[in-house]
Amino acid sequence: HGESSLLFLANSYTTSEIGGASVKSGSIGRVRASGYSSLLGNYVIIDHGIGLCVWYCGLSDVSVEVGDIVKQGDTIGKSGSSLLLCNNGVNILCSINASLVDPDRVFEQMLVK
Repeated sequence: HGESSLLFLANSYTTSEIGGASVKSGSIGRVRASGYSSLLGNYVIIDHGIGLCVWYCGLSDVSVEVGDIVKQGDTIGKSGSSLLLCNNGVNILCSINASLVDPDRVFEQMLVK
């Protein structure tokens, strides 16, 4: 159940840009965590407040550190291939109060003012 939920609620975005495209923050927030795991690849987790965290996974390069404040549109890393499922892109997960939610709905709210 958990693994299929995780895959269903992750959006994958790919690019044809050689060397990866810049991956940008969807909104203002603080970098809660970054690193590497066998499940997430290179990742950055941004805490946007009110219980919302966005997970950017499968990055080829990370350009922020834990504690950094990012604004909407700030580069947090490069898309890449640190995950088998995302050849040259990024996987995005969103959680609200530690429960996974559909990233499309989150970004629709973040980007439409």
